[in-house]
Amino acid sequence: MTGRERQAAVDMTRGSPVKLILRFTLPLLIGQMMQQIYTLTDTMITGHFIGDAAIAAIGASTSLNDLMINFANGMCNGCGIIIGQLYGAQKMDKLRRATAVMLMFGVGLGALLTLGVMIGIEPLMRLLNTPESVFDEAMRYAAVVCGGVGVTILYNMCASFMRSLGNGRMPLVFLTISCVLNIALDTLFVVVLHIGVVGTALATLIAQCISALLSMAYIARAFKPFLPRKADFRAPAGLWTQMAASGLSMGLMNSVYALGSLTMQRAINTLGETVMAAHTSARRILSLTGAPMSNLGTAGAVFISQNCGAQAYDRVKRGLNRTVLMALIWEAAAMVVMVTLGSELLRLLIGTSNAELLRYGTMSLRASAALFLPLAYLVTMRQAMQALGMHVVPVVSSCIELVMKIAAAFAVVPRFGYAGACWVEPATWLACCVFLMIQYMVKRKEILHL
Repeated sequence: MTGRERQAAVDMTRGSPVKLILRFTLPLLIGQMMQQIYTLTDTMITGHFIGDAAIAAIGASTSLNDLMINFANGMCNGCGIIIGQLYGAQKMDKLRRATAVMLMFGVGLGALLTLGVMIGIEPLMRLLNTPESVFDEAMRYAAVVCGGVGVTILYNMCASFMRSLGNGRMPLVFLTISCVLNIALDTLFVVVLHIGVVGTALATLIAQCISALLSMAYIARAFKPFLPRKADFRAPAGLWTQMAASGLSMGLMNSVYALGSLTMQRAINTLGETVMAAHTSARRILSLTGAPMSNLGTAGAVFISQNCGAQAYDRVKRGLNRTVLMALIWEAAAMVVMVTLGSELLRLLIGTSNAELLRYGTMSLRASAALFLPLAYLVTMRQAMQALGMHVVPVVSSCIELVMKIAAAFAVVPRFGYAGACWVEPATWLACCVFLMIQYMVKRKEILHL
């Protein structure tokens, strides 16, 4: 292995857990912040140059796109956990076979999801109760963004592979390139060429395609010892089962959560364009403030997977505890910001003078902020449990969340309107947090070999 190849992968089984997790989190955080800045810029360009109805059109399909992307990302990250464990154990032959399995999973999933979008996009948009006033724009946007899901899977598969080997820096580089291209193309298509909502979708797809190709080129050059050979694609059935269990459980965990959001989006779509635009804008801000917590969870999962592979269980325990603590501290600070500056952030984001839209958006931000601390525990522990091999518990917690959201979509939203809808998701965070705490306390001695 050359010096460049050793530098490309990072061994997290040695050194301070806090320093390693923070060092890994930083490029993840910068990358996600770049992505969120793009998302916010996209919303600002759409709101200022097209209008509130265009934001509603994009928001109508956001949950559908999130459902597919969350499942695909979960699959890639779940497979990445196994690769991280094999790297920690220094089982290089098995690692190459696991990489081959992840590649085959990704290609197959991308083909299936793309075909599904091509066939069913219009019925799905009808199922979501998309208002007729924005239906055509929403469907065109969804057809482009969701139809290009294969490209997104390809990039995320490359990023997950690099991160599982401890390299969070290069995914940041390629994501930054994607975000800069995205903003430039957004400006070209929307401001200069006046293509409208479809222009924002095309900008996203083109930028992601370029980022995926650059990621593949870098991996081929810098990770040669880890890449599968022809024989590695004939992986044993046991490895397929192991990868499928980890990938599917994490994919289901993410997609069941997204399916709950999709159900809520369907109910919210019945409340009108103003509520839809407010909800979409508030979620963009919540995504931005939640990025550090989510990335701490990802970094913690990589740390745990490598140290589980090395059977360094004392390091696993310390890394897990520190990750949860850092996430709680961040969310406490975010809570203060949302409560005090929520309306100002919304006004800055979408440039609207619609008082009703601002009122609804602020209501959503403050309701979510009230239960940020349970959310911090929930997000970090779900990823940590996957890395610890507890594949079923996080999926069950996501199912609890789904059931609560389905019930709320039929019982809470019709009766209490958007005021009730704002409290549904925070309530699910609290319920799932309690469930995970109980499960972890019951099983911690067994999984941490105490």
